[in-house]
Amino acid sequence: MLYPRARTAVTGLLTLVVLAGTAVGGGLVSLLPTTGLACPAPAARIVLDPGHGGEDPGAVNAPAALVERELVLAIAQRTARLLEEAGYSVALTRPDAAIGYANTPRGTIANLCHAMAYVSIHLNSFGEPDPNYAKTFWGIAEKDAGFATVMQAALVARLQPGTDLGDAGLEQLENGGLLTARMPAVLIEPVFLSNPEEAARLADPRGERLDAIAQAITDGVDAWVRAQGGGPLPVGVNSRPVRMQPTDRLLGPPRGSVAQILAFAPITGASRPDELRAYLVEVYRLVPQIGLDPAVVVAQSALETGWWQSEAWTAHLNPAGIGLTGPESASPSWTSGDDAARAQLVHLALYSVGPIPSQHLLAPYVGLDPRYDPALTAGRAGSARTIADLAGSWAADPHYAESIARVGSALLKSR
Repeated sequence: MLYPRARTAVTGLLTLVVLAGTAVGGGLVSLLPTTGLACPAPAARIVLDPGHGGEDPGAVNAPAALVERELVLAIAQRTARLLEEAGYSVALTRPDAAIGYANTPRGTIANLCHAMAYVSIHLNSFGEPDPNYAKTFWGIAEKDAGFATVMQAALVARLQPGTDLGDAGLEQLENGGLLTARMPAVLIEPVFLSNPEEAARLADPRGERLDAIAQAITDGVDAWVRAQGGGPLPVGVNSRPVRMQPTDRLLGPPRGSVAQILAFAPITGASRPDELRAYLVEVYRLVPQIGLDPAVVVAQSALETGWWQSEAWTAHLNPAGIGLTGPESASPSWTSGDDAARAQLVHLALYSVGPIPSQHLLAPYVGLDPRYDPALTAGRAGSARTIADLAGSWAADPHYAESIARVGSALLKSR
C-alpha cells in the first residue's frame, strides 16, 4: 500500500491509470472482473483478501527482494490455516499471485460468501526508511469501526513487543471493498515493507514475522466474532466461558487478550478509547514478564473506572483508583494510557510480590506511582496473594474482590 499521507492525493490518479490500461490494451483486465464472481468456499464465515495481485504488485522493496503481492498472500494463507484450526471456515479472494481484482469485487465476493467478517491485508510503504507502524482502516463507521478497534489492538499487541513498531490507530478509507462488504470489514497495514528492520524480519526464511502477523489477524477476528455471539462451529473446549473467582491468585497464567476485551460490548462507550487501547496493550505487554494475570489487572481497572467512563479516567487517566481515598479526594493524573498501565502494575506488583528491586522490569516506572512509598510504609508490600486480599487494603469496600471477579467473568465470557 501507499504511505497513508500520500494515499488521498493519488487515489484518483491510480483509478484513471487502471481504467486507461484496460481500455487501451486489456493488460489490466484481470484487475477489473465484472462477471463470474463467486464465493471460493461456499458459506465461508471469514473472508481474507490478500491485496493487489495479477499485474498489480503493490509495494516493492527491491533491495530486499520483497513484493507486497506475494507477502500478503503468504500472510493470508497462514491466517486461513490458523482460523481453520480454530474452527472457522475461510475463503481467500485470490488463491495465487496471478489473480488480481479491483477493490469492489473483493467486497462482492465476501457478500457472496455471506461472511461474518472481511479483512483486506496489505503492507505499507514510504520513500523514506524510517516509518513503521500498524494502521487499520474502516469504510462505514456503523458496521466497521468496532471491528477496526479490535483489529488494531490485536495487531499492536502481537507485533509491537521487541520492535519499534508504532500505533497509528484508525482511519476511514473509502475503499470499494470496505464499502461494498455488508459485514464488518477492515483493511489492515500491519507493518512497513520499506522499513529496513521490518523488511529483514519479513524476509527471514523462518517466516516468524509472517506467522506473527497471521496470528494477530486471527486474534482480532476471533475476538470480534465471538463477541458478536458467532464463534466457530463446533464450539470447542477452549471456547467455554471462564469464571473469575475472588480466590484467584494475582500471580498466575495470563487470561484473555487485548482484542477480546476491546470486543466486549460495554467498552464501546469508554472515554478516551485511544488511551484505553494503549493501556490494554501495555498491560498485556508487561504482565508475562512480571507474572501477574492481566485479566485481573484489567478487571480491577474496569471496576474502578466504571468501564473507563468515570471522571477519574476521563480527566486523569487514573486506571484503578490510585490515591483516591474518598469521593472528594483529588486524583493524581497520568499523561498516557501507557503510563497509567505502568503505574497500576507497579502498585499491584508491590502488593503481590513486594518491593521492586532496582534491576526489576518495573523499576523505571516506580516514579509513576505516587502511592508506592506510602503503601510500602503502611506494610502493604507482599500483602496480597489473591484478589480477596485486596479488599480492605487496596479498597475499603468489603465486597471489592467479589466485584472484581464479577467484572472479570464478564470480560472473559467469550472464551
